[in-house]
Amino acid sequence: MARGAGMDDVTFLEGAEEVSAMTREWTRKQIKMLVVDTLNGRKTDEIAKDLRACRKTVLDMQRELGLREAKRERWNDKDIALVRELYELTPTADIAARLGRPHGSVWQMAHKLGLSKSKKLIADTARERTMRPDHGGRKSRFAPGVVPHNKGLKMPGWAVGRMAETQFKKGSKPQTWRPIGTERLTKEGYLQRKVADTGNTVEDYVEVHRLMWEEAHGLIPEGCVIVFKDGDRKHLDLKNFEVITRGELARRNTIHKLPEPLKQVIRLNASIKRRIRKIDAQKQTDGPAESSLRNARSA
Repeated sequence: MARGAGMDDVTFLEGAEEVSAMTREWTRKQIKMLVVDTLNGRKTDEIAKDLRACRKTVLDMQRELGLREAKRERWNDKDIALVRELYELTPTADIAARLGRPHGSVWQMAHKLGLSKSKKLIADTARERTMRPDHGGRKSRFAPGVVPHNKGLKMPGWAVGRMAETQFKKGSKPQTWRPIGTERLTKEGYLQRKVADTGNTVEDYVEVHRLMWEEAHGLIPEGCVIVFKDGDRKHLDLKNFEVITRGELARRNTIHKLPEPLKQVIRLNASIKRRIRKIDAQKQTDGPAESSLRNARSA
């Protein structure tokens, strides 16, 4: 049924045998405004703003009534060439106004073409925004003439309570500090020794087996590592050390190339070890409590 832009009423709705629930929620006045504006070529965003409705709601009603949103003008070679020429050094809003297109449409075309703004334009735009009176950062700035409450005071001069007592003094060291030569055992089972005191734990501690090898044979070749022949990381003996490449280490640590039965055995072995470690950790945690409970029962 043909519908004219100047129609006085939504006559195509009258006499309809079935009207959807969506249509019944709209008033006749709203539907009439939607039909007239759509047929007059107004954009859906503008119609939604006038109706105080979201864009999706308006689009759904347009589809329900068989209407179509006005088609936007396709991009031509001339407009695309203009975007290529101006986008880098020109604000997008200015290009959009010149082409008579939405800001987002210009941005999408520039993104499609792989264009970007110059660093100078980005910096200038940011500077202009910060100079605007309504910029949000101005609310948190000190106004002229306002004196900060801690002006001229130095820590811990203005500190209250016992704050000054707990502050680090010059030359003081934390409780976790250890002297050079201290040894520790990592979670992976490697014994490390502190060889420096830079404050960076990763750099200060070195594996003992590496120190032993370098003392006996010099620096470890680049791209190589030291492994334990018997697999025991606590067996620190030069005869138990072996230098291999990282590639060889990766091949030794992978099971993907092994036969399937052997893979199953390795996985089962690892699962059993994890279970044993879990039981041992649980015993260490629950041991005192169980003994206390046993003593209480015997009493």
